[in-house]
Amino acid sequence: MDAGDRAVAAGGEAGSVTPASYNHLAAANGQTQANVSASEVGVFRFRATPGNYLGGAMGGGLSAPTGRFYPDHFALSMLDVGSLASQCSASPGNAFTYTGQPFGWQLQPEMLIEARAAGGTLTRNYTHTGFRKLQASNVQRTFPATDTAALGTDGNPLTLLNTHADGELLVQAPGQLRYRFSAGDEFRFDKTL
Repeated sequence: MDAGDRAVAAGGEAGSVTPASYNHLAAANGQTQANVSASEVGVFRFRATPGNYLGGAMGGGLSAPTGRFYPDHFALSMLDVGSLASQCSASPGNAFTYTGQPFGWQLQPEMLIEARAAGGTLTRNYTHTGFRKLQASNVQRTFPATDTAALGTDGNPLTLLNTHADGELLVQAPGQLRYRFSAGDEFRFDKTL
């Protein structure tokens, strides 16, 4: 059996099928089950090429389009942690933001999202037009509720409020997406007595 005659978008990767072959054992119902995996995502046609039976060649077959196979998981890594902007500047090198004053990103963080197969290999077909289902609105980010480096007069970490918007999700390379945090993300230290 092989993953020939793929039905993925033009230029898509056929991937590999594991195991590449198996022995069809005798069974009362004529069926044998084999655990098979594909290293790529998409829709495929699988070709079965049987060996000889009692000295005679057997005809093979080609499956109907099978799938849609999808990634097992996504791997995330930070490309740039970004930096926060100050809203006021008394002099160069002395920038600050008042408590209660909204602030945002000076440089938006970016992360790499890779579509991966169960074995950990990159699934390059995932980013082909029509196959990618991950949208920017699906990327969930969690921001801290307090700033442990900034303490109030009571000695407790300052409460950090935030509002955020969907970032930007672009294809970086086959199987890889670049997510840039939104320029509309906004933070504010809660101003209390």
